[in-house]
This record gives sequence, C-alpha cells and structure tokens, in this order.
Amino acid sequence: MKKQSKPGRTKKKTAKAISKHIPSKQSEDRSNTGSTLQIVDITDRKQAEEALLKAGHLQAAIFNSANFSSIATDAKGVIQIFNVGAERMLGYKAAEVMNKITPADISDPMELIVRAKALSIELGTPITPGFEALVFKASRGIEDIYELTYIRKDGSRFPAVVSVTALRDAQNEIIGYLLIGTDNTARKQVEAEKQRLLDIQEEMYKQLQEAKDTADAANSLKSVFLANMSHEIRTPLNAIIGFSTLALNTNLSPKQHDYVSKINDSGVSLLGIINGILDFSKIEADKLEMEQSLFSLDDVLSSVIAVVEQKAVDKNIELLLDISPEIPWQLVGDSLRLGQIITNLVGNAIKFTEKGEVELTVTLQEQTEGRIKLQFSVRDTGLGLSPEHLAKLFQPFTQADGSMTRRFGGTGLGLSISKRLVEMMGGDIWAESKPGTGSTFSFTAWFDIKSAENSPPCIPEMLNRMRILVADDNDTSQKKMVKLLSRFPARVDTVNSGSEAVSAVQSQNPADPYKLILMDWKTSEIDEVGAARRIKEYLTLHTIPSIIMVTSFGMQTEQADASKAGADYFLRKPVTASSLFDAIIGILTPAERAAVMRIQRSGETTYNFMSAHILLVEDNEINQQLAIELLESAGLTVDVANNGREAVEMVTTAGHSYDMVLMDIQMPEMDGYEATRRIRLDSRFSALPILAMSAHALVEDRQKTVNAGMNDHITKPIDPQVMFRAMGRYIRQSPEGAQSLARRSKGAMGQAAIPDIPGIDVTGALYRINGNVKLYLQLLGKFILNQTDTAAALESALGSGDRSLAERLAHTTKGVAGNIGANGVQKIAAELAVSIRHNDPPELTREILQRFAGGMVDLVATLKLALAVPGDDGIKASVAAADLTKVRAVLVRLLRYIEENDGKAEYYLGECRSELAGLPQEDMEKLGVCLANFDYDKALAVLKAFAEKTGISLDY
Repeated sequence: MKKQSKPGRTKKKTAKAISKHIPSKQSEDRSNTGSTLQIVDITDRKQAEEALLKAGHLQAAIFNSANFSSIATDAKGVIQIFNVGAERMLGYKAAEVMNKITPADISDPMELIVRAKALSIELGTPITPGFEALVFKASRGIEDIYELTYIRKDGSRFPAVVSVTALRDAQNEIIGYLLIGTDNTARKQVEAEKQRLLDIQEEMYKQLQEAKDTADAANSLKSVFLANMSHEIRTPLNAIIGFSTLALNTNLSPKQHDYVSKINDSGVSLLGIINGILDFSKIEADKLEMEQSLFSLDDVLSSVIAVVEQKAVDKNIELLLDISPEIPWQLVGDSLRLGQIITNLVGNAIKFTEKGEVELTVTLQEQTEGRIKLQFSVRDTGLGLSPEHLAKLFQPFTQADGSMTRRFGGTGLGLSISKRLVEMMGGDIWAESKPGTGSTFSFTAWFDIKSAENSPPCIPEMLNRMRILVADDNDTSQKKMVKLLSRFPARVDTVNSGSEAVSAVQSQNPADPYKLILMDWKTSEIDEVGAARRIKEYLTLHTIPSIIMVTSFGMQTEQADASKAGADYFLRKPVTASSLFDAIIGILTPAERAAVMRIQRSGETTYNFMSAHILLVEDNEINQQLAIELLESAGLTVDVANNGREAVEMVTTAGHSYDMVLMDIQMPEMDGYEATRRIRLDSRFSALPILAMSAHALVEDRQKTVNAGMNDHITKPIDPQVMFRAMGRYIRQSPEGAQSLARRSKGAMGQAAIPDIPGIDVTGALYRINGNVKLYLQLLGKFILNQTDTAAALESALGSGDRSLAERLAHTTKGVAGNIGANGVQKIAAELAVSIRHNDPPELTREILQRFAGGMVDLVATLKLALAVPGDDGIKASVAAADLTKVRAVLVRLLRYIEENDGKAEYYLGECRSELAGLPQEDMEKLGVCLANFDYDKALAVLKAFAEKTGISLDY
C-alpha cells in the first residue's frame, strides 16, 4: 500500500551529483571474479567549482573593464598586469609596459615629490619620491586612496583617483600591489565649474558687501550730517522762539503782542519746515516717529496761514477756511507733522494757482470712543493735472512734469513725505483734478481726543447771547463766518451788503442792539468803509457797535483807511475760530484778552514748581541766559555748569543736593553722555532726574540719551511748555494757584545807555534779546574778555592737528558774534568752521583764518573803544576820585552774591559799571571773567585781593 503525504506539504526533491566507480573483483590468485559498484556524492565540489568559475568570470570582467584602470605590480613595483581600462586611459598597450616600467613612470614627478615630503612628515620616516611614495601607506596596512595626475603615452595629462592595495601570499608577505584608478576629469570639470560659480558668487557677495558697507558708511555719514544740520539750524532758532516767548510774557501793546506772536508762530513753523527737510532721510531709514501730545487744530492752521499767506497776497489769491464746528477744540497727535502736511498742500496750491482762490476744508469723518478721524481737503482754481500727471504724484523727487520743476522750483519731496506721514497717522492721501479746472488734494488722519480738554476757551459773560451782524456779499464767505460764530453762544444775523448793514442797525430793537458787526471789505452796493463811517458817525445810537473789518488782503493802506472809517479791528482772511475769538476779546474786553488769551489761545499750562534746585549744564552763553530766565520764572533755583566735567564735580561734591539736572549734549571737555554715565556710577544719584537738552532730535539721538542713563529728552530750540511739561514729570508743582509767566517775569528791562558801535548791528542784536540793554552790554563785555585770543587759540589748535577743537572754537565765535550783531565776524567764523570741518587744503583754511584774525582784532578794538566810556558824561576818574562809599556798598553786596554762589553776581557787576568806573579796569575785567565762568572761589580771591590792595573794607 502506497504511503500518502500529508496534505499541504510538498516533498522537496534534491538533485545530487554522484560519481560511479566499479572496480573489478579479483580472487586471491588475482584472477577476476566480478565487479563492485562505489557511489560518491560530489555535489559540494561541483558547487565550489562553479563558484570559482563564476568568480573568475567576474574578476575577468572587472579586470578587463574599460571604465577604470587596473595595474598590478610585483613587490618591486614593476607592472605585471595592465588591463583594458588602463590601456584606454593611458594609451599604452599592455605589452609596452608589462615587466618594463612602474606606475611611478606614468605619474606626475612633481606630485610624487610633494607626496613623498608630505608622507615623510605625516608618518615620521623618510620616503623616496618614486614608486615607494605611491604604495608606502598600503605597505603598512593603511587604507590609501589619493588623487594623482597620470601622464598618457602622448604626454597629455588627466586627474585620476587611485586606490592602492598590497597583495600578500599565504605567509602574509607582500608579493605585489594593485592600483585601481578612475579618470577624474569629468568630476574635476564639474568641481571646477562649481568652484567657478562659487567664485563668481563669492565675488558678487564681496561686491554686494562692499556696496552695503559703502551704503552703510554713506548712511552713517548722512545720519551724522543730519544730526549736525539739526544742531546747527536749531541753535539760532532757540533764541528766536525762546526770546519771543519771553517777550510775549512782558507788557506789550496789542500791536506789539500781535507782531511778536507772529514771530513766535513763524519760528515754530520754520522749525517744522526745517524738520521736514530732514524727514525724507529719516523716512528712508525708517526712523521717523510720531509725537502724541495735546494741541489745538486752530493753532496748527494759524501757523500754516502765517507761513503761506504772504505768497497768497502777492498773487492776489484768496485763502478760505471751512472748519466743521463739531470738531473738538483739542486733539491729541503730532501737530507739527499735521502742520507740515497742510503747509505742503496749501503751499503747492498757491504755487500752481495764478488767480482765484485756495480753500482748506476740514470735516469730521468718523468718531469712536476716544478717537476721531478728520478729512482735510485743499481745493484750488489752478492749472489742474492730467491723469498721467496724477499717476506720478506722491513719488520722491517727482513733480507734475519737468517743465514745472523749472518754472515753479522745488524738489518734489513734499508730497512723498506727506504720503508717508499720512500713512503713519492711519489715513490715506489722494488727488482729484482735471487740466484747467483746478485740483483738490485730500487726506485723512486719526487723532485721539480727551473729553476733559475739549471745552471751548474761557468766553466772557458779555458774549453770551450777544447779537452779531455779518455783512458779506459773498454767500460762501458769509456761511463760513456764521459757521465759525456758531462755536460761540451768540445770536447771528446776516446781510449781503454795507447798505443793508446800515439799514439793519437803523431798524434794530434799541433794547436788544447789535454789539458787534463783522464786515467784509468789498461789497457790490456800498464800500464797507462808507458803511462803517455811517454807522459810527451819522447814526444816533444808544449803543455804538464795535466793527471788525474782514479782508482777504491785509495791506497797511487798507488797515489805515479802515481805522479812519471807524473800524475797531482789522481781521484778515482766512479766519479761524481762534483769530475770531482774539478779535472779539480784543475789541470788547482788551484787559481780559491779555489775561485770558496768553493762557488759553495756545492751550498753555502755567507752571509754578515747588522749591527745587536745578543744575543747568550748558556751554552756550545765550542758551544759558534763556534757560535761566525761564527756570527762574517758574520759581526754581538755578546753578550753571559750563561742561560735563564741571557738572560731574558739582553733582558729586556739592554741599547741597540737586533736584534735577538739565544736561546739554554737545560740550567741550566732556559731553553730556559721558557726564551722565559718570554721575550714574555713584549709587547716590541713581534716582536723580537727568534730562537731555539737545538740538540733536533724531530717534537714534533720543535712544543714545536713554542708553547713557538720562530720564527724558528736551529738544532745542527750547519750547517752554515742552520743557516744563517734561520737568513736571519729576518735580511737583506748588499746590497754590500758579501765576502766569508774565506776572512772574522780571519786569521792564533796564535802559542803560548804548554807545555808538561802528560795524555792529545793535538793533538786530537787541531784537534777539528782547531789548535787554543791560544784558547786551554784558554780552559785549563777555565778548572782549572771552574772545580776544580766539584767533591765536584757533591757530594753535590747527597747528597741533586738533581740528575738533579748532572747529568748536570757530563755531562758538560764530554764535557769540551773531548774538552781539557782529555780522561780519560771524560770517567769516562760519566760513572758517565749514573749512575746518570739510578738511579743506591748508592754504585755503589759512587764508580764511587770517581774515578771521584781522576781523577779530578790529572788532575787539572797536568794542573796547566804545565801552571805555561807561556813561554819557565820560567819567574816567581814578580810584582816589571815586565815591568810595558807593564803591564799598557795591563790593560788599557783590561779596555776598559770590559767597552764596549766586548767579546774580555777574549781572550785578554789569549793572554797577558806572559806580565802579574809576576802579582799575584790569581788576574788574579779571573779576568779570571769573564770574562769567562761575568760578566763585577764584572770584572771591580776586575781590579780596583787590579790596586789600585799595584799602576798601568788605566787612558787613
């Protein structure tokens, strides 16, 4: 029975190779008796033979491959095998090299020398520059793959990658070497191309880096230039804005107050324009920042009008304003940037308008809690723009067309800057125009609002429910005036002509008469001068109304005619709510106008600080004087340091403590940054408020003050409100009712006699210091004492290579000469400072220095001659003839000031020149120098020595 296999399993059958052997069977007598079959399994041997055969075929295939060379040598290096690949690569036939040469003979000999030296150093044994250099590492059992240049039979060369293996016998003895090489030309070409591209890339990167470094250097130089320009321009503006602010707080006539106010407003506007010049570079560097402070929109518009109105008058163009009455009185934002944008747009409108009008409209677009969006539109009746020209607007250095640039001037930066500023205010800017029909430029901007700050100005009770008559034949102008008056609690009627105004007054209710009439200068029926005269002179009225004449062009002749005709005030268009309010208050309550307007017209806050001791660190004399007056007017005690080194000494060694330091930045000996760092090193002064005062106003300049350890930054020119607001964050105000700056001012200036000084602009100099004659005489004396040797000091500094000192000396003289009205020396000093800064050729700088030295000699001689006579009577008495009683009284009081380190000492010495006229001038000048430099110890010694020499007792 056949056995069955289990399901699912297959019996594996294996074929076996067998060997059959059948030997013959022999008997003992060696005769064949039969055969025996012997079977042997030889499968393993067959498999081994097949494997060996297969390996032989594979080896033969490898050995004969045309893709790489196989060269086998004996132990001495003589070639024994030279495969097909070697023949193809090297151009030799095997018979030409076998048993004849070594691989060293087909290798670059110089590379063999280099390789031998390198291996000798690496392995610490001498190696021959031949075949040994090719196989030495392999002979030591070290894996060796290297790159080598092979030389073909025809002498050409190619790079090869060679792998070397030592061949050993059963006893591990070396019987030869196998060198397998591959042609590396293609890879080398790829690497070469890759390297070429890398080299190109590296060169491009190098060029880009150089370009970047050049751009960075240029940008750095530009930043330095901007900072220096900012400093240079802002310094004279400090006097213009600062002293006009002080002048506004003195007793001025209404006309003087108006003039000085316009000077102040124009100075502030000029500062804004100058800032605009610097803005484009700051925008490029993305370093422009927006301020967030409280301001009045009317004040911004008034500043704009002050800048552009003369251009409109010159071209007989009417300026119109239309301000929505629902706009809050006070906004929070960057008023300077807003004014800059509006000034640019209105200025452009006037520039490109030959006749007609320019109108600025401000409307409320959107209001949320705490925020408001306004739209500003400037419409003109000018040239108009085509769609092609509109597309080019708001781009840098672009105007409507090239001919306009030549015709109207300008760089074309204004609209580009305005666009960026508008975007930073969260708004948009656009233009609408058609050729020949004028243009309208509009922009929107967001502002914050504070409800507590949006009450209207303090309106006197007499304006409440007052009847006001508006006479204007222009319907648009009439509506604008009514809209402005809607801000006040008055009742307004309108008529279209002067004759209608006369009729309205004649028929008014005597119990409720008109108290104010606003008349336009021109009408179609009767001129307003005639109407005003009839109302003022010919009508029998129980209450004669005040008349404000409104005109588009404020010519002096028109003002004079209007005044003769009975007009009480002359108001120029465009009229703002503030200017209208000023006019009303000025006419009806002039005394109240002086008290109310100085505080509320510009939203100023009156500051009266609690007792505090301030250290002012400032090297410029006129800046010192301005700051001292402002600080003392706020009830503060002030000491002065002339540079950072003095500031550090005074703060760290003074017998009393300072409540605040106002630190200038750019000073000789030690700047404000270093002085602040040194003060902060003393832990006692870690909490001392230090406020930077600098004309450098760029973002990076502010950051540098923070990094140096300063608490705040006040930009020059000094705005008193900004300065006091910053100080108020660190010093408490007095809880008592604060007085106005005007009431706390020092009163009328002394009126000492001013001698005639040839070549000096005395009028201009007095104008810059608000007519303070005594201060002017002190400045002249300081100039003689401090500047006489400036030319020699300049020459010495240049001779020693200290150009920084030389430039600072020239810069200082330029400012001081300008302050005293020595315009000729000021101009040469400015020229010299520029020459030194630009590193002009020595002969050019020397020529300017010679002119400067000559000018200084003449100026000092002129001043000494003019100031030699202290009064009109020409007193030149000796000490013996002097009134020693008065002299002693003066010197005793001066001694007290000096012992108390009181800054009044210097000014008191100047005030008492007539009493001290008979004393030796050398001693008085020496004392004056000490006081000018706030060196009270030396001043005390000089004074006591003088008293001892003259026998004057200083006991008190």
